[in-house]
Amino acid sequence: MSREPMDAGLPAGLPGLAPGLAGVMLADSPTDAGANRAEAADRHGFGRFHLADRGLDGRDQWVMLGATARTTRHIRLGLVTNPFTRTPATTANALRTLRELTGGRAFVVLARGGERILSGGGAVAHRPIAAVQESLRVIGELCPGAETWVATKGPAMAAMALRHADGLLLSGVPHALLPEVTAKLRAAMDRPVTLGLSVAYGGDGTASTRDGLIRVALELGNLREEYREAAGIDAALVEAVKRELFGGGSLDRAAALVPPDLLPQFTLVAPRPELRTALDRLREHSGADVVEISASALFDDGGRLLAPQFTPTT
Repeated sequence: MSREPMDAGLPAGLPGLAPGLAGVMLADSPTDAGANRAEAADRHGFGRFHLADRGLDGRDQWVMLGATARTTRHIRLGLVTNPFTRTPATTANALRTLRELTGGRAFVVLARGGERILSGGGAVAHRPIAAVQESLRVIGELCPGAETWVATKGPAMAAMALRHADGLLLSGVPHALLPEVTAKLRAAMDRPVTLGLSVAYGGDGTASTRDGLIRVALELGNLREEYREAAGIDAALVEAVKRELFGGGSLDRAAALVPPDLLPQFTLVAPRPELRTALDRLREHSGADVVEISASALFDDGGRLLAPQFTPTT
């Protein structure tokens, strides 16, 4: 990946965004592996690295990001979290601390929180749009100047994000529906907001990845009914995945229910030597400004590059 100006062609005020590719994300992984991948992403010129808050299903991600702050130099570090398992003031304080540790290289992505994450922490999503908006307000007061995003697939939450956040991160939208969704978002904008797309790596077409299958299972567990119908996804499958996710089962057992033919609907399926081209095609198809891909698509647990086309040219 060439080291182009990180904010070229995107709304002002959002540093650390490479044209077309925002960076990499990491599902839960051993702490050392996560740090190795973040450091490798930094060395290879990626603009951003974020973790997804999985509550009691994973490690404490703010702690992981704090550890990574001192071993990276340029990459921006962030967390996708929610206002219910972590209160707005708690998130603002953690973000402020990470900004100090990184010299300003920190951001936060707010979401309503999936049912599995919330129930694991004994939380309930009460008035989630108002709660996320209040979180943005509190963060603005306690951590002025912080970069804020909202992650959602729902139109009402997205409309709020277009008014109050710097970026909107989409996931859980079947890929065939993305052009229509992003076109509607752009038509509703009255200020610059970066549209991002978060995708897991689904595999090379012959073998599926665990990250990809888990990501699809989680998306099915929180899938909007109109998206399920438009994508032709079996309602019985969605209910079976939900029972596994929310009935005390494991992520791996929920992932085992995912038919491989659903991976291209929600993840990026491509051989690693063709990954950059596939990402560019997905960005153009989706209408998003930037796309984030699973760190596991690019780096192994030791941080070794698995996709050579992302080697810096300078």
